[in-house]
Amino acid sequence: PSDWTPVDPLQEVELIPMHPDSVPFHLVASEFHKTLREGRTICDIFKIQNLFLWSKFFGKKQSMLKKSSVVKELQLFHGTSDPYTVHAIFRQNFDPRVCGKNATIYGKGSYFALEASLSDKYCRSGSQQDVKWMFLVRCLVGRYTKGKKDYTRPPPINPSVPSGDLYDSCVDDLNKPTIYVLFDSDQYYPEYAISYRLDENAVAPM
Repeated sequence: PSDWTPVDPLQEVELIPMHPDSVPFHLVASEFHKTLREGRTICDIFKIQNLFLWSKFFGKKQSMLKKSSVVKELQLFHGTSDPYTVHAIFRQNFDPRVCGKNATIYGKGSYFALEASLSDKYCRSGSQQDVKWMFLVRCLVGRYTKGKKDYTRPPPINPSVPSGDLYDSCVDDLNKPTIYVLFDSDQYYPEYAISYRLDENAVAPM
């Protein structure tokens, strides 16, 4: 990607700290604070540069574009309930087999939220000064349908043709989705990692 810093090919993953005065920091922080205005202080924001994961994501997008001229792509939040898995996510991405362990009401996949406040409910802090981690993730949501608990993949677009094309993802509400469920790890890329802590006196900057 053109906005990456030069990549060391010998490094599996590089975490680039965003300066608090930089445009990327302000953009990510703004999205975070849209629904988490009070009681949360951002410690750091890192851009995640993982060439292997990005190549898989980019390849998946090209494959989806062959079926549809436009593929809906969103930046969504994901909160981790186990802060000790953060470094594994940097290297290996989210695992859809375990990401939904908190709730699988819309399918057994990886869950992403439109609002940071929803992801915050699933974030737990470790022992390091109660720091929590949340990710801003680039997601290829494509064509979606309402999810169901027993789904292990999206259903066929045409129910009468089970072997036909499938939807790309599932959602909680077709009219106004706030939760997206993706079953293929190539459809999402963890772009930014946000570390933050609880602070009852904190108010988000205007």
